[in-house]
Amino acid sequence: MDLLVGYGNCARRDDALGWELAKSLAQGLSRVDLRLTQQLGPELAAELGAYRRVLLADASAGGPPVLLRRLRSHAKGAVQATSHHTGPEVLLSLAESLFGARCELWVLTVRGESMEFGEGLSLAARQGLKAALKLARPLIEDAHA
Repeated sequence: MDLLVGYGNCARRDDALGWELAKSLAQGLSRVDLRLTQQLGPELAAELGAYRRVLLADASAGGPPVLLRRLRSHAKGAVQATSHHTGPEVLLSLAESLFGARCELWVLTVRGESMEFGEGLSLAARQGLKAALKLARPLIEDAHA
């Protein structure tokens, strides 16, 4: 089974991209669990061991328009996490070192253009969303073939 996690602040226009990505990818798939959250927290690390593949979807404020990357284990050394910010790398490290998780962890980001308060995605974000779905859908559907 796979887990899709969409995260971001839906009250800040393009920051809702993570939620939109995860919800769209999960449509029509029965063996996928979906989590939507405002931010990643260390408590999510305990769940990762129950899944073969996890995809974290988020908006980015910079970088390439769309990026899909697999995180590799870096569980050696100290892990720093706070209740205010736990990045994907820290989440993977916590899951492996504290809970023995051995899942594939993928991160899908789409660059946002408008992060101010408001509703609705910008044109650039909607275009990025389409491209991201096209890129990530084969990864998710492969697990369900």
